[in-house]
Amino acid sequence: MKIIFFHFRASEIIFSVANAKMLEKSTSSQFPKDNLYKKLVQARRNLGIFQHHDGVTGTAKDHVVNDYGLKYLTKIFFN
Repeated sequence: MKIIFFHFRASEIIFSVANAKMLEKSTSSQFPKDNLYKKLVQARRNLGIFQHHDGVTGTAKDHVVNDYGLKYLTKIFFN
C-alpha cells in the first residue's frame, strides 16, 4: 500500500512541477492540465477508499481486498 501511495504522491509532484513550468513559459495551452488533474483527483479518491476499507487493519475478507485491488489497478492502467 505504501508503494502505491509513494507513486501517487510522486505523480502529484510531477504534475505540479510540469504545470508550473508550462505557466512560466506561457505554453500552458499545450499542457492537458484539466484532464490530468481530474485523473489525480479520481486516483486520490480511490486511494482513500482503498485505505479506508478494512484492508488497512487486515480485517477485510480476501475477496474484498482483491476486488478493491483490481479496481485500483484497472484505474491506474486504463484511465
